[in-house]
Parts: sequence; C-alpha cells; structure tokens
Amino acid sequence: MNSTSPNRSSKEAVLRRVKQAIDAPQSALWGREDRRQQELQQIPREFRTVGALSSAERVALFRSRLDHYGAASHLATGAEEVRRIVQELLRSQKKETVLVAQDVQEDWIPRDIHLVRDSDLSYEQLDHLDGIITGCTVAIALTGTVILSAREDGRRALTLVPDYELCIVREDQIVELVPEAIQRLSSLKTTPLTFFSGPSATVDIEMIRVKGVHGPRTLDIVIAMSE
Repeated sequence: MNSTSPNRSSKEAVLRRVKQAIDAPQSALWGREDRRQQELQQIPREFRTVGALSSAERVALFRSRLDHYGAASHLATGAEEVRRIVQELLRSQKKETVLVAQDVQEDWIPRDIHLVRDSDLSYEQLDHLDGIITGCTVAIALTGTVILSAREDGRRALTLVPDYELCIVREDQIVELVPEAIQRLSSLKTTPLTFFSGPSATVDIEMIRVKGVHGPRTLDIVIAMSE
C-alpha cells in the first residue's frame, strides 16, 4: 500500500494526537479522573445518616408504610406468638405446602403445615408451591422496604417466583433511614440482594396496575418484637 495513502495518513494523525495527549500533562484530558473525584467530594451531603426515632416509633412508621403499599403487618412477641401468628396466616390464606427459607428460625415454624426445604427446586416446582416463609436482612421504616440477601450461590428465585410470601422481620432489623440500611449491608457487597416495598406490582403502557409480575402477589409481614 502506498505510504501516502489517505488511510495511512489518517492513522498516523490519530496516533500522533494520542501520543501528544499522553505526553502532555497540561492536556485537557490529563487528570480528568482526579478532578472528578475532587468534584464528588465537594458535593454537599447534608441528608440525615442516623435516625432519631425510638424502636417503637420505627416499628409504627414501618407498619404505616407497609399498609400504604398494601402489605399486611402483624406484631408478635416471643417465638411462640410468632409461630402462632404464622400458623393463623397460612390457614387464613389457605396455604398448605409452603417453602421455608434457610434464614427462618426453627421455633418460628408451625408444626402442622406441610413445609418444604429448598433443595435446588426448579422454577416450575417453585411456581407450584403455595408460598414461602422468609426471614429478613434489614428493613427500612421510612420507605417500608424489606431487604433480603440471597444464599452464597446467589439464588434469588425463592423470593421472586412463589405467589405468596410471609416475611418475618425482627424488631432489631428495622432501621429508620436508607443510609443506616446501606451501612448494615456493607459486609454483603458481593451478595445478591432483593429490595421490595409491599407486594409486587407494576403498571403497563396503558397504566393498568398488575400485581405479582416480578414477585409475590400477596405479602404478609410478621414483626417479631423483643420480649
């Protein structure tokens, strides 16, 4: 190919400009990342990072948000009352075969319900279950949000496929603000997390609200209060 061809000339021009940019500390691109970090640090962050509500006030706020989103909440003090309320809810919802997540305490589980432990069930098998009982990782009172962490293998299908979820949240897992929740999740940076506020719902292009598209259609929350 002729060394003076237009293609070769264009290539040399591009390479020359790249070399100039690399060798010239005063170029417009030089230090852009450093400037970006400096600019980020200068952004004022005056939002609250620590809540001021008491435990009882956090629980009340959390329940009010759940009610707004269409999720029922129930208070229980002690493992025996948690187990009784869980049993009553499953009966009232007519749930007979229910999956139990690994983070659910044994003394929370009713004894007269057909319970299934996950053993890599397929999506189809999960879909045929009546529902699931889960624990909680963190809950945010201000937004009514429940956060669940997946297992080490990242399996999130357990909380997304079944049509009904009964989630048990301990009182000490409820924080007031989002920054507090993020702080508690700092050790789970590589673990898949599921955030939800109320039952699953979405709106299609015609603005028709549809429930149960990407998660449980019905959600019950049992708050296990400290004794």
